[in-house]
Amino acid sequence: MRQRGRDVLLHYNVPMDYMTLAMCAWNYVVVAMICMFWRGPLRLQQAVLIVTSALVSLIILKYFPEWTTWLLLAALCLWGESQGLK
Repeated sequence: MRQRGRDVLLHYNVPMDYMTLAMCAWNYVVVAMICMFWRGPLRLQQAVLIVTSALVSLIILKYFPEWTTWLLLAALCLWGESQGLK
């Protein structure tokens, strides 16, 4: 967490200490948990899912080989077809 947060802050040239970053991450996690597993507005649930999916995809792109990304994409396509999602 510490290194990835530092990478983002350095990339966008944002001056922020680790305590503020930790508090922002904590608030995001708490709001996401309340939204997803208790009650929350639909738009906020959708926003949390989109942001979380984007972060997971960035981690996959950065730390896994390229073929893993294509394999996961193919698996998701096949799963969507089997579920009738188009």
